[in-house]
Amino acid sequence: MTLKQKLLLTVLLFIALGTGSYQAMRGTRLQEELRLLKQDELPASASASLRHQYGAATNQLAAVLTEIEQLRRQTSDIHKLRGEVARLRVSVTQEKASRETFRAVAALNAVDKWTERVEKLEQWIEERPEKKIPEFKYLTDEIWLDVAISYDLSDEQGFLEAAASLRDRAADRFSAHIHGALVKYLEAHHDELPVSVSDLKPYFNSPPEDAALDRYCMLKTGKYSGGKPEPVLIAEKAPVENDNYRSVIARGSRYWESWEKVIPAK
Repeated sequence: MTLKQKLLLTVLLFIALGTGSYQAMRGTRLQEELRLLKQDELPASASASLRHQYGAATNQLAAVLTEIEQLRRQTSDIHKLRGEVARLRVSVTQEKASRETFRAVAALNAVDKWTERVEKLEQWIEERPEKKIPEFKYLTDEIWLDVAISYDLSDEQGFLEAAASLRDRAADRFSAHIHGALVKYLEAHHDELPVSVSDLKPYFNSPPEDAALDRYCMLKTGKYSGGKPEPVLIAEKAPVENDNYRSVIARGSRYWESWEKVIPAK
């Protein structure tokens, strides 16, 4: 049953109940009028109009009583309709609960599948430590999930691409920490650049692992002189596998450059 049909059924119920009440009141009123008329004996000299009124009232009462009887016979149908309305209300409630349950189950199934993909990717990388970099420590669960569902993990190529994406995102997050430490260092040393990236370690909010710092090198040392465009000051030393880009850091920004463009200073 459609929503429109259900609403129509409810309206009909109210109309039927209202009509029954009205007709019952009408019948009672007519019966009272007839009773009062009968109390007064009609004399032979009563006017024709009064006799006509009495006859009309009698006929009207009979018609009303017939309608009331019909409504009484319909009472059982009204009860059935009320039961149908109640059943429909329960059905709608159950249908809504069923939809919500379906959504919840679908969401749980999706979470299970996503978790399985993340675990599959993590296991693949654990078995190939050469694909990892120390900056993986800075990856969040959200990044792992995003990468796991963004690549086809049905073959080796998909895993390789996913691992490269993880390296890029890990290096990007770590470079943000390096950049923050570099800015603090320059402020503390009057724009004198550090000799080694490891000199920045005390300026991190949380000290990084030496293995992570060792993957980066200073491209310039001495006094920071600025320039336009800003010179690259720090960059990754060497690519992992066949990675095409590496994170580079200037004083005011950080970004990616191809390995062919930036050559570490000796």
